[in-house]
Amino acid sequence: MSPSSDGDASDIDLLHSISVALIGENDRFELYGRIVEAAVTITGSQFGTMQLLCPAGDPSGHGGQLQLLAHRGLPPEAVGFWQWVSPAAYSSCTLALKLGQRAIIPDFETWDAIAGTPDLEAFRAAGIRSAQTTPLLSRNGKLLGMISTHWGKPHQPSERDLRLLDIVARQAADLLERTIAEEQLRDLNETLEARVEARSRELIAAEDQVRLRTAEQYSATLAAG
Repeated sequence: MSPSSDGDASDIDLLHSISVALIGENDRFELYGRIVEAAVTITGSQFGTMQLLCPAGDPSGHGGQLQLLAHRGLPPEAVGFWQWVSPAAYSSCTLALKLGQRAIIPDFETWDAIAGTPDLEAFRAAGIRSAQTTPLLSRNGKLLGMISTHWGKPHQPSERDLRLLDIVARQAADLLERTIAEEQLRDLNETLEARVEARSRELIAAEDQVRLRTAEQYSATLAAG
């Protein structure tokens, strides 16, 4: 068997083990974590994150920002700093957000745009020198979030790594899409239940009023007789 065949076989085994791990897990936040672990394993990185894009106009006030869902390797200070990421920030995830495609930053120290910003200081404090971010797209092409991996040294991911990462990103996007649909359905059910309950109270109140008026009319009839 050729070295290339050996590599293909090991990649298939890796993807299979990832799929098995995902199938065996039911908690969605654990699933997010396992997906990040898979991305870190594939790319040989020291850090990894998965983010959800908050819809524009969201009542939380975070519309258009990226929310951290899961991470691996980040120190607590970095988790706090990147819990919500504004599109105006400097990072591979915001660059991917602007470009609408994967963004790779081989070395933050040579990226002119980030020089002198708090973002660069945060990367230095976390021990991060390079990163890639792959957008998570729904089946109809809607941007749902991002999956990123970060390295402690200047790094350019290989075509093999990016190819396997795309497969994991597809799994991550499907999971996010399913989660979002389930949450929307739950919100709809809760809204409908609240409306039914409110309508039931209105009907009971109306029936009480009818009974009261009927009783008053009956009493008035008896008094007149």
